[in-house]
Amino acid sequence: MSSPLVSAIIPVYNAADTVGSAIESVRRQTYDNLEIVVVNDGSTDDTARVIHEGYPEVIYYEQENSGPSIARNRAAEIASGEFLACLDSDDQWHPEKTKRQLRIMLDDPTIGAVATNGWVHAGAYRYPWACPRKPRIMELTVRALLNGLRPISPSFMVRAEVFHAAGGYDPGIVFGEDLDLFCRVLGTGSPLTPNRFVFLNELLYIYASSPTSISAASFADLADDAVRVLEKLAPGAADAPGALTPAEHRWFMGERLTRAMAACIGQGRQEQAGKYLRRLEALVPLPLIYRLHRRAARLSPAVLRAAVALHQAYLRVGRLYRSWGILGGAQQAWRKYLHRIPIP
Repeated sequence: MSSPLVSAIIPVYNAADTVGSAIESVRRQTYDNLEIVVVNDGSTDDTARVIHEGYPEVIYYEQENSGPSIARNRAAEIASGEFLACLDSDDQWHPEKTKRQLRIMLDDPTIGAVATNGWVHAGAYRYPWACPRKPRIMELTVRALLNGLRPISPSFMVRAEVFHAAGGYDPGIVFGEDLDLFCRVLGTGSPLTPNRFVFLNELLYIYASSPTSISAASFADLADDAVRVLEKLAPGAADAPGALTPAEHRWFMGERLTRAMAACIGQGRQEQAGKYLRRLEALVPLPLIYRLHRRAARLSPAVLRAAVALHQAYLRVGRLYRSWGILGGAQQAWRKYLHRIPIP
């Protein structure tokens, strides 16, 4: 295997207690042609001191607090590597991660990006991000990403030219910025030679699930971003990868809006739920639900909750059937649960 330079890009914000472990996990990689680029996104703790004193080899940049997307984009601009590998400041890589991902891309130049499976650490337990019983190598498509086979940034390695051609992370999206980028990566290249994106089903990172992380926030707070990601995938939208039919886009948008409505109702945000309801009404072709929607604006919140429950049942069964068949979907969820083990 040739030895191109790989740039590990790490955005940090008030991560003095964890950034050292993240950097050490890069240092422990069995592939040694690596550089580490850290962008300090306006930290107010001792993050800068920890990096300067303990890791002098790090390429370091400071900026005003602008969010992780802008920090990652800045790190990608600074990086010199032919390949970029993302890592968050509270996560870690398995020592073999870089070597195994790079081997896949060097063996096949049509592959523009590789993501991996990994461990989620939550409380006293850890469990796989995706079901380990799936095939070792899977081709990712926009449909697969929206159907639930969705990697996260700490698993992501991409050719630098593909990252820049896709436009990097969208700074206007806080939640779902990784999904948005992954879909745009699939839209780069040419119709004859598109950039492929594959999933390596090996447990090659540790993701720390924290109550203070963005992913732990209520979906009601993040719903606008989640819907925005789907809007950008609409057939005919600017820069849309063009992978979804209008019917498929309506399906996925309906699923996202239903989840947003349920989250808002659960927190008593009736006005916000009504906003999503009005957008949802034209998407899901169920006359009974249409009638409930029309009455929901004039009747009690209980009617609104009933409309959401019907949507959820319809979409949940549909998702399982579309992805695996009903029994197959239940089996995948059960297998993932069985892999939950205590953290040593």
